[in-house]
Amino acid sequence: MKDRFGSFFVYYHNELESLKALAALQTRICSDFLKKEEQLYLKKERLFNEGKLLNWNLDPEDVKGEAGLKVQGDKELAMKLILPKDSEKLKEQYISCGYYTNKLLEGTHYLMVKNYRTMRKHFKDTAERSVYIMRDVTPFIPVSYTHLRAHETRHDLVCRLLLEKKKKKKK
Repeated sequence: MKDRFGSFFVYYHNELESLKALAALQTRICSDFLKKEEQLYLKKERLFNEGKLLNWNLDPEDVKGEAGLKVQGDKELAMKLILPKDSEKLKEQYISCGYYTNKLLEGTHYLMVKNYRTMRKHFKDTAERSVYIMRDVTPFIPVSYTHLRAHETRHDLVCRLLLEKKKKKKK
């Protein structure tokens, strides 16, 4: 039976290989983004703790007059403004990560929709063949209700009693 299920997936090997390659690319790009995001955050935090505005590479408009003092005292605001060029490069990597993530999702969705009917028919046929094989190996032997009750587990008993109680309430 294992060979029958495996033969279906061999048929789609090429399509799956292209998705695997796309997944590897997406993983590499997103991993690089996360690593660089962490590095940039640590660099910004170090610069903020040093408190030297000149090293922050800020846009001159962001530090005119009182705004410069406000930025120096507000860590959240400073983290947004420190190293704007580096932040912009990181934003581009974020967009690339999102792009390849979406491409991977589209590819997976396309493959599933395209192959849904084929897969369904394959597994249905395989299941029907398996039932015939099972019938040949272990023929069905009718047993009495008393025999079935003799093999009832505690869980089965609770379910049966709840169903009987529910039936009584409806009557």
